[in-house]
Amino acid sequence: MMKKFDLHLLLLFITLFIACSSDKKNIPDYLMGEFQDDYNIEYELSEDAFVLKPKTRFHILTWNIKEQYFIAKNDSSNAYDANLYSRIDWMKFNEMEPFVWGFCLSAYNASSIDSAKAVVIADRASVMSMFRCRKTPVRF
Repeated sequence: MMKKFDLHLLLLFITLFIACSSDKKNIPDYLMGEFQDDYNIEYELSEDAFVLKPKTRFHILTWNIKEQYFIAKNDSSNAYDANLYSRIDWMKFNEMEPFVWGFCLSAYNASSIDSAKAVVIADRASVMSMFRCRKTPVRF
């Protein structure tokens, strides 16, 4: 009985691991790397971290590629909202060269992952709506 339970637990763990990590494989290439926005602020985005240079760091916990956002835990050394949760939505732009994409800190001081996910976001049908999000969006 114990061996059967252990096998089921192991299979559940493997399934959850694959399901949780699969979205990382689908992250659009244009999001990854180092950027400077039109306000001369520098950023770095990887699978696991979003950094607003020089000192603000978000540890990415989950990606939602389909809905174009990620949830992150604010670093404990951030000057504002340390150890809280953020939802960062992004949007790819069309015909807005030289800008390719932008992001919006839809939530930046949520008390939990679930409350960050539940935040009502800007209307993606309108680029200008993204520009009127809770924080000024950044364009790359």
